[in-house]
Amino acid sequence: MTSWEEWEVYNKKVLVRLDLNCPLSQGKVADDFRIQKSLPTIRALLERGAKPILMSHLGRPKGKVVAELSLAPIRERLEELLKVPVHLAKDVVGKSAKELAQKLSQGEVLLLENLRFEAGEEKDDPDFAKALASLGDFYINDAFGCSHRAHASVHAITQFLPSAFGPLMEKELSAFSKIQQPERPFLLLLGGAKLETKLPVIRFLLDKVDKILLGGAMAYTFLKARGKEVGDSLVEEEFLPECKELMGSAGSKILLPLDHITAKSLEDPSVQIHENIPKGQKGFDIGLSTLRHYAHEVERASTIVWNGPLGVFEKPTFSLGTHYLAW
Repeated sequence: MTSWEEWEVYNKKVLVRLDLNCPLSQGKVADDFRIQKSLPTIRALLERGAKPILMSHLGRPKGKVVAELSLAPIRERLEELLKVPVHLAKDVVGKSAKELAQKLSQGEVLLLENLRFEAGEEKDDPDFAKALASLGDFYINDAFGCSHRAHASVHAITQFLPSAFGPLMEKELSAFSKIQQPERPFLLLLGGAKLETKLPVIRFLLDKVDKILLGGAMAYTFLKARGKEVGDSLVEEEFLPECKELMGSAGSKILLPLDHITAKSLEDPSVQIHENIPKGQKGFDIGLSTLRHYAHEVERASTIVWNGPLGVFEKPTFSLGTHYLAW
């Protein structure tokens, strides 16, 4: 891809794929970190007289319209921060999106509705991608966190428009180039919930890193595979054999949580700390013993690759592990 800064974007519509998959609470954005990180790209386009048309997914609606996963709260927060009109299309490539894209003026921003409301997005459908591309003159991918997936707004769309990486993408790629010859110790810190996307990362980096620290919901499948009690915590049963095989081949490289902050549910005000999680309790964050152990590994590491939170950090009660290690 070429650099988008080489384009003449004045008065042109520029489709920008962003990762605005922010946690919501009571219809509002609970954590706007991803929005904040995207602002410089949007502002740079506005300053050059372009008409930005933003695209993002939110959650996993699986090709259906789910009202609770509308990007309306994202639009509201974007407008507050950008201090320019931000319009939200009622659809992705339908009548509303086409009309608003056609009417978009300089100094305004258009946000398309949740990409994953369309089944063609996750199928990398070229017809859907072509419909998306018809809304703009150029395409910028500034969504590093989504670019491991061959989805229409990331992959197929590049067949139909002049395409380039955005500043956030370039920054991430530059950072990742350093792991080709990393300073050691080299540490991989993995959290989050989706083993489908985490296991390939572990396999790819297993021979390259010195230690792998696991947290988040994904850790409970590994713990169960090791024979530990995880109570009612989230476990992806279909990945148990692969987790067990990885731990067998990785030896002492993979470190798992020693204890856990638990509760009956995310709304339960009574939290507990357990080494072995009993029935009726779910793990939502790493415990204090784990935090001390992981902090020691982080402090001595020279190169760290971190992907995913170590707990449900959107809830203050379960944010300590993620925030403490980040600080």
